[in-house]
Amino acid sequence: MKLIHRNKRLSESCGVDKIFDMKAAEESLSFHSSIPGYRQTNLVELKGLAKKLGIGALYVKDESTRFKLNSFKGLGGSRCVAQYMSQYLGMASEKLNFVKLCEASAKVPNTLTFCSATDGNHGHGIAWACKEMGQRCVIFLPAESTEERIRTIQNLGAETFVTDKNYDGTYEIAKAAAEKNGWVFVQDTDNGEKSETVAVIMKGYLTLALETLRQLGDNVPTHIFLQAGCGSFAGAMAAFFCNFYKDKAPKILIAEADNAACVFKTAEKDNGELQVVEGDLRTIMAGLSCGVPCRLGWDILEQHAEWFAALPDYLAAEAMRILARPIDDDKPIVAGESGAAGVAALIEIMTDPCFEKQRQAMGLDENAKVLCISTEGDTDKANYQRIMEGAYPRQEA
Repeated sequence: MKLIHRNKRLSESCGVDKIFDMKAAEESLSFHSSIPGYRQTNLVELKGLAKKLGIGALYVKDESTRFKLNSFKGLGGSRCVAQYMSQYLGMASEKLNFVKLCEASAKVPNTLTFCSATDGNHGHGIAWACKEMGQRCVIFLPAESTEERIRTIQNLGAETFVTDKNYDGTYEIAKAAAEKNGWVFVQDTDNGEKSETVAVIMKGYLTLALETLRQLGDNVPTHIFLQAGCGSFAGAMAAFFCNFYKDKAPKILIAEADNAACVFKTAEKDNGELQVVEGDLRTIMAGLSCGVPCRLGWDILEQHAEWFAALPDYLAAEAMRILARPIDDDKPIVAGESGAAGVAALIEIMTDPCFEKQRQAMGLDENAKVLCISTEGDTDKANYQRIMEGAYPRQEA
């Protein structure tokens, strides 16, 4: 695993993080609470694993039960689709309410077409929101997409197209198709350009953050380990928690797949320019397989994140097995490949002697309280089973 430190620095976009505040989080939670069947996901304290690693506490937010979607992604997609529909239906002045929007949308079925590119979870969330609101959905997926993730989206009535490109190439194809056909492009990244849509999606993620904050109570995390593909999710989380805790803001570490570590490379270069990873971005952490950072996400991470890690696949696989088969009385967590990335980085830092100096610099000791977010469950059940059986074993240097 590669691990680097960079000093936090105010960017030219200083202040953009302020839109991810308590007000925005409360608005998102209010909207998501209006969805039938809503319930907050569990925050699991893993006391046994924390003791084994030598830290004071480890909390993992488990997103595998979110709206029966098996990941957090429906939070951003549903809020964005709902906000667009509210404007289209002349309900923009009203408080966002899922049931009311579905009832109003039923009177104009299949009027709009929402389009997106996805590695799986984001498209699943968009397809679900469109199905509930009776609107057409077209999803483009990269060449390496698994059949299970494709079928999951198709089962919600969406039309799918698998390209011969990686995720970033698929993004460009989907964007061009949306522009050509007059479709609504709902994307969770901006490919380096500013996008109001991305900001809305990122605000949707704040429901997760506010739930976690309330579940933590007086337990203020000293560290938060956040996974990043393009960085939009990590940016939203970092902004919210750092804004809320202010002078007690936790140290932020960003974990990525080493084959698609565009945020890591941007931090490593540290010249103010976004760094792009091209070519084969293949990794078992499919949700992190992005080669172009989100501009808005990076503008926030530049201000709040200090540590960046690039993980090989086998570390994610190891963390998945550890979470599924916990020690002592810890509760098992079904974490998907991308979902386990933060815990994987933490375990490696705490157990590999090579990172002793970094551990000390980060303050990862018996007083540390670490928060990780398992962003997905077993979204690829076949691969999850292979991993539980030992696939992707550790590769020693």
